[in-house]
Amino acid sequence: MFMAIWATLFLEFWKRHRATYVCEWKVSDWSEEEEELILELVNDVNCEPKKFKHSYWTSSLIFICVTIMILVIISLTSAVVVFRVIAADFLAKYKLKSLSHHSNISVMVLGGFLHYFIITIMTRVNWIVARKLCDMEEIRSFASTEKSFTVKMFTFQFFTYFTSLFYAAFILGRINGRPGNYVKIAGRWRLEECHPTGCLTDLFIQMTIIMVLKQTISNVFEFTGPWLCRLWKGKRTQKLQRKCAHCYLKDDSDTKDGDELCENCKLRDWLSNYRLNDVDSFSLFREFLEMVIQFSFTTLFVAAFPLAPLLAFINNVIEIRLDAIKMVTLERRMVPKKTNNIGVWLDILEAIGVLAVIVNGLVIGVSSDFIPRLVYRYHYGPCAQGTTAPDTDCMVGYINNTLSIAPFLRVNGSYKYSENIPPGEEPFLCRYKDYRSKDDYTHTHQFWIILAARFAFVILFEHVVVICKFIAAWFIPSAPMEVKNCRLSDKLKRLKEELQSFEA
Repeated sequence: MFMAIWATLFLEFWKRHRATYVCEWKVSDWSEEEEELILELVNDVNCEPKKFKHSYWTSSLIFICVTIMILVIISLTSAVVVFRVIAADFLAKYKLKSLSHHSNISVMVLGGFLHYFIITIMTRVNWIVARKLCDMEEIRSFASTEKSFTVKMFTFQFFTYFTSLFYAAFILGRINGRPGNYVKIAGRWRLEECHPTGCLTDLFIQMTIIMVLKQTISNVFEFTGPWLCRLWKGKRTQKLQRKCAHCYLKDDSDTKDGDELCENCKLRDWLSNYRLNDVDSFSLFREFLEMVIQFSFTTLFVAAFPLAPLLAFINNVIEIRLDAIKMVTLERRMVPKKTNNIGVWLDILEAIGVLAVIVNGLVIGVSSDFIPRLVYRYHYGPCAQGTTAPDTDCMVGYINNTLSIAPFLRVNGSYKYSENIPPGEEPFLCRYKDYRSKDDYTHTHQFWIILAARFAFVILFEHVVVICKFIAAWFIPSAPMEVKNCRLSDKLKRLKEELQSFEA
């Protein structure tokens, strides 16, 4: 709940910060599409602007391609699940006891590394596919193209990063069946169970691996990549001459007063800048995408991984400095462009803030044992009647209450499940985590009470947090009063000038 409200406060204070600079730079009424049209007119006064076009056939084709791409990403998650099931069976039968006894944890770690490997590959694939789809749309302006590309790329990356996490949070251990009727892959491998400590352990391990690897490896490659490219270009090209003695002894004050460098030294500086790494219109896009994905990690599953904000803070402290060094010393200077907002990224951040409320509500209400423990404490436990002694532990017997019973028979040295116990046989009772009757294996009355309580909690939690988010957004204006008064003064001044010109 705290992180959901924090996300709203963060965005509202960002809007106030943005409004201050927009007013200071006088770009309140600036439009990127209008700027592009002006540039076309400057290049050719008689130019014909590119018309807006819309084709239902093209839109349908784009929608189908995006859907297919999302299904491919989901299928890769299914492949990771199959790998984990097979690897768990293999490690459980391995001769090395340290692996066989901890096969569940080992499979979680292997699955996390495999998921990160898929993320690394699919990031490049998603970039290519998103660019191709934007080319198919034939959008009129670059601003619209950038917006369309941003939405597609973020959608692909979101499914790439979070499909496996959603599986671990909401599906793992809930569709694997029961003794005698387990769901198996190819009739051989059982779907994996949750860790004895709970299904959130798997989610915690996966998020730890992905965030740590993503932050460390991406920072290393983002900095060393341009540095190695500049070093390689310097080795392949002719070595630059040193500055002449006259220019070398000049200080900054002489240069600022108009005493420029000689032509040879100017050429040397130009060649030095030319050998830096190239930048394009999408250079900053990667930085935005990385920050938005990090924002998603710190808000969506924070109930299961409270360390996410701390890891994000440490990463940002380091990455800000590395990016500054990279942009100033290793890359060419970017072409400055006017803007008054971050475009569609703000809408994406607000959508993530709303989605975070839903996801965290489901994690607490559905994935965790918070609701079952409350139901047992106040309805089934020793304190249910309210007549126990003050020092009574209300959670005594909770573990046994969450376990159901299944009969097993010993056949040829191994235990096998058997619904029909022959007369005279003494079955071995096995316990498994579920709320089922021992007679017909139907769900017990307690199961339906817990299910109803889960849904009631999720609905109540989401409504309370969403209301708090709207109150916080309403309480904090998106623009400071000084900015609003400045805009009012500018409008009044402009109207007076227009009125005077009209009277003249």
